Amino acid sequence: LDEALQNLELEKTSEIEIPPEKAFGPRDPEKVRLVPLRRLVAKGITPQIGAQIEFNGKPATVRTIGGGRVQLDFNPPLAGKTLVYEITVKKKIEDPKEKVLALVHRRIPPVEIEKFKLKMKEALIELEIPEEAFYIEGIQLAKRGIAMDIQKFFPEIQTVRFIETYQRKPAEA
Repeated sequence: LDEALQNLELEKTSEIEIPPEKAFGPRDPEKVRLVPLRRLVAKGITPQIGAQIEFNGKPATVRTIGGGRVQLDFNPPLAGKTLVYEITVKKKIEDPKEKVLALVHRRIPPVEIEKFKLKMKEALIELEIPEEAFYIEGIQLAKRGIAMDIQKFFPEIQTVRFIETYQRKPAEA
C-alpha cells in the first residue's frame, strides 16, 4: 500500500490490489493443527466454526469440528488472500510539523490535533500533551508508538520529549 500511495493523484479514487506476498503472506499448511475437543473444553473454550480463539497464547480460527477433534488454523485470517483497497488521497503533507502532528493524531485520534503544542529544534521534538489526553486508556503505549513513528520517519530526531502539565484547580467555594 505504501508503494502504491507514492504514485497516486490527489482527489482521484484508485483501486489497489496487494498480492499475498506483500500483505499477510501465503497460507502455511504447517500452521493448521488438529486438537482434541476435550483440550479446548478443559480451557473453557467452546469452539464454533469460523470463531477466532486463543489457544496456547496464539490466535487461531476454528475451521472444522468433528470426531472429537477441532481443526485450528494459526495463519493470519487474511493470509493467502489478495487485498483490494479503494483509496482517495485527500492531501499530501509536506510541512514537517504537520507530518509530526499527523503521526500524533494517528495514535491519539479522540483529541483534536490543534490541542497539541509542538516544538522542533534540530534533533529534539517537544510535544505538549493536552490534559484531556492524560486519562485515555493506553496513552503510554500511544506515546511510545508516537516516539517510534517520529524516529522512523525523521531519522535526524534523536529525542522525543512529551510534556504533561498538571495545574492546581482553584478551590470551589
